[in-house]
Amino acid sequence: MRIMLGKSLAGHDKNHIYVVYKEEENYLILVNGNTKTIDKPKKKNKMHVQLIKKLPADIQSKVDSIDNLDDEVINDIVNSYNKYLETCAGTHN
Repeated sequence: MRIMLGKSLAGHDKNHIYVVYKEEENYLILVNGNTKTIDKPKKKNKMHVQLIKKLPADIQSKVDSIDNLDDEVINDIVNSYNKYLETCAGTHN
């Protein structure tokens, strides 16, 4: 299962991290496991999402070991990536 993350570039959710749940012609269906669940995902124009192509090794190994994608797993992935971003931002001060 190929799991991709994306960062919102526009709108009230700018800079939020999501898991790309589905892809349509001009839109991505995004979920975060918390406010945007699999049952009520966010539909966002592809132009307003930056795909994250390279994940840190620890997050990538977590993603690779996933058998079943549900809201709890999605939330864990998004939270792990947000913590990684916080750690990176803290080292550049």
